[in-house]
Amino acid sequence: MDYTYAADSKPISMDNQINNGFDRTFKFDFAGRLTANSFGTVSSKTVYNQTISYDAFSQMTARDTTHWDETGGFAATYANGRKTSTGPDSYIRLRG
Repeated sequence: MDYTYAADSKPISMDNQINNGFDRTFKFDFAGRLTANSFGTVSSKTVYNQTISYDAFSQMTARDTTHWDETGGFAATYANGRKTSTGPDSYIRLRG
């Protein structure tokens, strides 16, 4: 692996020198929170891709994920630091 870092030492990318299909990228916001990452493409399928949104208090309000072209996500609202949204949160369930 060959790594690239930002000035604040957070990783920006990882170059998989054996298989470019597993190269990784990372994006962070002004507060240093992870906002997106991806782990390449193999045989025209997305290995892993994720985007994350936060509120002003750094609580995760949304996450969209793709893993081998299967999609999933998460959405939440908060009041006084507690999650107020109801219903099932959608996560990717790996099949085995």
